[in-house]
Amino acid sequence: MKTVAYTSQTGHDFITPLEAKKKNVGTVYSIHPAGERHEMHVKRSAEKYYFAYTPQNRNSPSTTAPESLTHALCKMAIASLANKGTETKLEYTVYKNNIEEKHEATIKFSHGENERSFVVNGSRFAVDVYCQFESINPDNEYLSLSSKWNGQVAFEIFVTHGLSSNDPKVSSLAGIGIPIIQIKIGATSKLNLIEDRDLTDSHTVKTVIENHIRKLENIFKKKISGRLLRDVMSQAYNHEIQMIQALKEKDEHIVE
Repeated sequence: MKTVAYTSQTGHDFITPLEAKKKNVGTVYSIHPAGERHEMHVKRSAEKYYFAYTPQNRNSPSTTAPESLTHALCKMAIASLANKGTETKLEYTVYKNNIEEKHEATIKFSHGENERSFVVNGSRFAVDVYCQFESINPDNEYLSLSSKWNGQVAFEIFVTHGLSSNDPKVSSLAGIGIPIIQIKIGATSKLNLIEDRDLTDSHTVKTVIENHIRKLENIFKKKISGRLLRDVMSQAYNHEIQMIQALKEKDEHIVE
């Protein structure tokens, strides 16, 4: 039984079956990415209200399974924090030459968008969350994370199936200077909302969801952790690295 739906095909406002019934909302939309959502409607079983798919023709916009509610709420929480200018710690791992490196940086968001699309070489790719940021108190402004990534980062959230570093989305966005950090949500993760357990009462669904969004925001305010799928380097950052290397080689030559 579906206990949550979007109110539009492209927006991110949720509605519960009980709300839809009281407000006489006839059509709501499944928890799929924007533009790929199925129409749904309210049904009732005994004392419970729930959403059911509205029969569609073969040209229905999506044949994929909907996102989990946890996935959708995590996207909303990160974008919301970004648009509030939130400061947080970014912790990520990245594999280089088969060696795992761990990094962290304090950043301040300035902008966030859910399901932002990019067209690269004629192909369209959408990311769960696209954010812009600046580094906070870096040791060297020219070698800061915001300088390296041009102040932008994308987040992908997954529960069961994640992206690989060779995925076309990852390589294509890296090609235009946008790194992707993938956030894994395991079964025991604090980020997880278990719908079959937590959303059984149609009268409390909205309160449970609102409380969980606040919980997610509090977690992400402290830190956002994930795996960097492919590193990128801006021209300015690369130039600074080359200048430092040239000076180092010059000093070594003088010593010799």
